[in-house]
Amino acid sequence: MGTNCSYLHYALITQPDGRPSGSYVICGTSFWVFFLYRLLLPPPTTHTHTHCPEFFTLAIYEKEDHRGNMVELTEDSPQVMDQLRSPEMLSCSVLDGYWILYELPNYRGRQYLLRPGQYRRFSEWGSMSGKVGSLRRATDLY
Repeated sequence: MGTNCSYLHYALITQPDGRPSGSYVICGTSFWVFFLYRLLLPPPTTHTHTHCPEFFTLAIYEKEDHRGNMVELTEDSPQVMDQLRSPEMLSCSVLDGYWILYELPNYRGRQYLLRPGQYRRFSEWGSMSGKVGSLRRATDLY
């Protein structure tokens, strides 16, 4: 990757129950996150939305343990806090598809790839805080 990187991404890949399965340093643009996503997912055996998601649903909560105000997202969101009306997102449930959470608005900052499952607190997706600025669906690359 060399020294020609404009910036570094630190991606933490998590299990469906929120346990980290690996941490990767990615150099360059968000293209590398999608490349990593494709590399780590199992190849599709059937065309169900488990491996080839057509549906994307994410429920985000302002408090831990899926409490407080909840917003359900099915599309990308460049400004999460505009929708949640809270300074932090402390838990979430990935119901369908895979999602990329960005620390800053407009798809910038640290990124976290979430697989379907329950994330009862921000530490379960590998973050040090509940600050999430934007969310993007990790679309099918096959």
